[in-house]
Amino acid sequence: MIAEKFVVRASIGSLSLLGLSDTKFELWGMKTIYLLQFSETGCLAHCSFCAQSIRNFKNKKFLARITWPPIDLSQLLEALKSNKDRYARICFQTVIKPYFLDEALFIVRKIHEEVPEKPISLAITPIPTKYLEKFYSMGVDYLGIGLDASSPHVFIRVMKPYSWKIYMDYIDRALKVFGDKHVYVHLIVGLGESRIKLYELMEDLINRGTNIALFAYTSIKKNYPEVDIYYYREAQIIRYFLNRNYSLRELLNPDNNHLQKHILEEIIMNIDKYYEIFLTSGCPECTRPYYNESPRGPYYNLYSRKHFSIYKNALLKQLRGLLGIVSGRR
Repeated sequence: MIAEKFVVRASIGSLSLLGLSDTKFELWGMKTIYLLQFSETGCLAHCSFCAQSIRNFKNKKFLARITWPPIDLSQLLEALKSNKDRYARICFQTVIKPYFLDEALFIVRKIHEEVPEKPISLAITPIPTKYLEKFYSMGVDYLGIGLDASSPHVFIRVMKPYSWKIYMDYIDRALKVFGDKHVYVHLIVGLGESRIKLYELMEDLINRGTNIALFAYTSIKKNYPEVDIYYYREAQIIRYFLNRNYSLRELLNPDNNHLQKHILEEIIMNIDKYYEIFLTSGCPECTRPYYNESPRGPYYNLYSRKHFSIYKNALLKQLRGLLGIVSGRR
């Protein structure tokens, strides 16, 4: 296989970072190059929420709110080599199509050969362990697993491929290859799940050794997040404390299954100390600017300390609104 024969997609922000496109929006210090496996017709999975799904009408240049123009692999590799000082990590996301695994192995191998000093994150559906080991040997140090749904019921309703059991087994196998906290399970907030199911799943997955990357459900039709901002803020806070060895029982009020009031009050009073709660959750250097959000906001994920400083007053207003909910005043 020859690199010139292959095409991949890159987020428009990544192309800008590599000097291959001009963008008119702030990238907030983005340090990850985001790549997506190319398929003209999209992914063969039928996920109802995903623009790449073959069942959805959305132009396949989209994933969430972001456009992903195609680029020749050879041109991309040259840009990666000549702009090493502009980025710290490469994230490669796959789609399901004929021979996608062979192609993904080839692309990751070529990237690793050309820029071996740059770590690679890989997001891929369940595959045999021997292939996980091959990717690990090619510089992949973090694995992303798009479970997306927060319960078996939601998993079936949104038409995820494979099965819940297969994904749970895959998560455990991936941890054996990549190690604790080097597997990120992607969860989408706002797919119709119950809050407590999401929080219980996060606790289970973190106890297994994974980390959690939270995404806000973004409507394909409206190209805009459709999840309550207060719910998303609560999920971010719970994720943060679960990762610091708190139990869900310690975090939630048993009367309403909302966050304990005193925890939220502590965050509001010391917001500068806790700003990391609200940053994009994902692999090291992951910011995903505008993946879910319009440049006009509201911002579900904040992208940097500078972004937090600018958005702090709006964030505090949201947290005070959440305080009204957990206190039973709203």
